[in-house]
Amino acid sequence: MRRWRRGGVEHHHLLDPRTGLPAVTPWRTVTALAATCVEANTATTAALVLGAEAPAWLARPDTPGQAARLVAADGAATLIDWPQGRSPEEGR
Repeated sequence: MRRWRRGGVEHHHLLDPRTGLPAVTPWRTVTALAATCVEANTATTAALVLGAEAPAWLARPDTPGQAARLVAADGAATLIDWPQGRSPEEGR
């Protein structure tokens, strides 16, 4: 489980280093394409922690991920250089 409720507040398993508290993120899932698994994991973890700032950060040329798909809690997807017409689930 990556999220849980405690005292009526939802918590995430990732900690935000800026606050030391569980990350507050609008993203249900983040998927990234990168040259290595380490770079993809770095991009997705950072995107979850960055929250609403993630799309702008992922679009920067110096970001580790080359493409990303962010899915909000309501199911809306934000694509950053994502291959059109394919979701991560279809790539299997």
